Amino acid sequence: IKVVEQIEIKNPLNENCTGKIPSISWKNEQFTNSENITDEWGIFPSGVLLDVKNHFVWFSEQYQPGLYKMTVDGQWLRRLRPTEGMRRAFRNHSVNGGLTGIDFTADGRIVTVIGKCLDENRNSDDLTSEINFALRRIAIVNFENNSDLSMFYFVENEDFDGIPPKHITLGDIAAVNDTSFLVTEYGYYNGISRNLLYMATTSDSTTKAVVGLEGIEGKTFETLTPDDWRFNGLQEMKKILIMDLSAYNVKHPDGLTIINSEQIAIIDNNNFGIENGDANSGSYDLD
Repeated sequence: IKVVEQIEIKNPLNENCTGKIPSISWKNEQFTNSENITDEWGIFPSGVLLDVKNHFVWFSEQYQPGLYKMTVDGQWLRRLRPTEGMRRAFRNHSVNGGLTGIDFTADGRIVTVIGKCLDENRNSDDLTSEINFALRRIAIVNFENNSDLSMFYFVENEDFDGIPPKHITLGDIAAVNDTSFLVTEYGYYNGISRNLLYMATTSDSTTKAVVGLEGIEGKTFETLTPDDWRFNGLQEMKKILIMDLSAYNVKHPDGLTIINSEQIAIIDNNNFGIENGDANSGSYDLD
């Protein structure tokens, strides 16, 4: 691969964006070096999408989370975040679990995926309910009427391969059509790894929650019990296992796109190339 051009992203202050952490983004996180680490315009770009028709670039962001619109010369045009054009519940994500993937549907809407469970999504008067760590959200955003559909995707449970759901991440999403999506599901726990490619499909409104609907019977979707789901007729997206990516030595399938009817491309995240990190001494090895 030869790099022919690099485009620096400029924030609305016309400054180069940094990867520093917005102060309200990460929760329950401790830092080895707490000096000079925050930036209210800091971004963690994850998924990228080229709007060829309108000559823009969109990317999804894991910190806040958010969707960002950018000109092809790097000017930041628009940001959608929770309470800023996106449902408030998405703010209740776990550390590093924001919007990990992005794509266009056939009709021009954007589909994006929350990487980890919204494990802080509780109603203030329902603090004792257990969080369903298997639930993830796939959202379709319509910019013409500023609405979104939040669809229910469940990762495999611990009895599938020994990995608890809270340790599973959705890496990226690619739209096959308006109702079917390729999704990568991966995790590593206690020496066990999962690197799977699924097709998730939605057929009717029982798998979707329109904007403004963020729970049922006084609970959030993340705190509903299996009986609550059945009683209220809510359905998860149907999943078909397409491929075990471990057979191709893929360890963190963070990037996914469809090339044609027979081929896909996947990017493997090497986690910054850092191994054997020691927070106390600040030492590490490079992969």
